[in-house]
Amino acid sequence: MSEVTQFGPFELVRRLGRGGMAETFEALRRGASGVTQRVCVKRILPAFERDEEFLRLFLEEARVSASLHHGGIAQVLDFGVVDGSHYLALELVEGLDLRTVISRLNELDDRLTTGVVAHLAFELAGALEYAHAATPNGRARGVVHRDISPSNVLLSREGEVKLTDFGIAKAMSGDVATRTAVVKGKLPYMAPEYAAAGHFNAQSDLFSLGVTLYECVTGRRPFDGANDLETLDNLQRGAHLRLEQVLPGVDRAFAAAVERLLEPDPARRYLTAAGFLDDLVALSPPGTAQLILGRVVSALQDHVASDSATLHEALAHTKLRETELDDGTLALSADEPVGGSAVVQRAGPDASTRTRLPTVVASEAAAPQAAAVTRPAGRSKPPHSE
Repeated sequence: MSEVTQFGPFELVRRLGRGGMAETFEALRRGASGVTQRVCVKRILPAFERDEEFLRLFLEEARVSASLHHGGIAQVLDFGVVDGSHYLALELVEGLDLRTVISRLNELDDRLTTGVVAHLAFELAGALEYAHAATPNGRARGVVHRDISPSNVLLSREGEVKLTDFGIAKAMSGDVATRTAVVKGKLPYMAPEYAAAGHFNAQSDLFSLGVTLYECVTGRRPFDGANDLETLDNLQRGAHLRLEQVLPGVDRAFAAAVERLLEPDPARRYLTAAGFLDDLVALSPPGTAQLILGRVVSALQDHVASDSATLHEALAHTKLRETELDDGTLALSADEPVGGSAVVQRAGPDASTRTRLPTVVASEAAAPQAAAVTRPAGRSKPPHSE
């Protein structure tokens, strides 16, 4: 859009995208005191405005989503109706969604390192733990996402990780014909109990998280088939190449945690996000991972129209390097890379090999060492992981 358009209290500055359910805009909201806030406005498409059941569920879930206050969840600031169009106003995350990052790296035969993906996992699992768990006063929050996938993970230029569209998938769960386009493409991320029978709980979110993390480190989804029926069969049987088959040498503890998320039988899957977090803490996700993720997002966003050679050079400047600590835990080192090499994992046609790209070290970005991430105060590891 070339001109600023007024939409209720918002000035729509530019279109960010259009999906099967809504179109999104960068917008300005001016307060009575003169303070201007940049926000993201998600406006429902006209086809859904005729679906009363969808609108009822949309508003119901918007109220629930607005009650979630967590650093790993894109905050819903407002929702309502303007001139017959329903909308959500959310915090604006400057960066890219994870789907775009994975797709662009795939084009370059590059991958995020396991250490960076461990950081992603830690942040997303923390957001799910908050949403799934009871509130401090004992009341059950019990909010499930229903649509964990790379498209709903936002990555900022500072390396922040935000889960968005909490609960909106519930509004899409009916059989109305207009919803078909929205559901299309979601099957590979669905837990088998949800895809086959519509049964859904917090463990189903964890399965979808596992698919997303697997795709992050391999560049492909684990259960994809030639068609939806084959994909569904793969989901129900758990038929896929294990992480260690696709990436020989991947950290075994990380691979085991992801594979447990992908268990088709919920009884063998993690019971809660807290259990998965306990195993991630043992991997000691490094403090430098957020910085490095931010550099990747910035490089991809700033060079979105550039040729691949230019983008390769920009990624090289992100100075990624994955190392193994003496005790075997994952870390990302911000020290000078050995031999001046670094970056994202480079995958061959079978996604099983790595090469290193030359790195130009930015001195102002150097950090002395990778720092372990500790569990927030007040949370302790139970006698056994859930």
